[in-house]
Amino acid sequence: MIKQDELKGVLKYDKTTGLFKWWTGAAAGYFDSGYMQINIGNRNYKCHRLAWFYEYGEWPEQIDHINHERSDNRLSNLRNVTHSENMKNKSKYKCNKSGVTGVCYHKRTGKWQARINLNGKEVYLGLFKTIKEASSARDGALILYGYHQNHGS
Repeated sequence: MIKQDELKGVLKYDKTTGLFKWWTGAAAGYFDSGYMQINIGNRNYKCHRLAWFYEYGEWPEQIDHINHERSDNRLSNLRNVTHSENMKNKSKYKCNKSGVTGVCYHKRTGKWQARINLNGKEVYLGLFKTIKEASSARDGALILYGYHQNHGS
């Protein structure tokens, strides 16, 4: 692992833009799976982890991109979290059909079902006549269980 002084000796990081540059002025990094990465000393580092280390001198457990944009490495968009906390700020799945995370139509009953995942286990929140009622139940559970306000967006 690179040391903080070594990192600052080869790269400049702008915390307001989230961009890294080599000391020569050239842009640093490349995209891989939606994340910016930089190769330093034959080792690949994700830029969001480098940004945290650059500013705070400690390697983060996990970094959450608050706005769900993997390429947005502004310091104000990053937070050091546990895996459990990171799971409480996930984007809405692309396959979501109801438009509301954790809410689906239950064909057998003709009602809307709400649920939430808590520490890897699904918590059933009930069946509701309308999607609005199911969504409200889900919103209440997000607050109760400490989910991030961007979760599911």
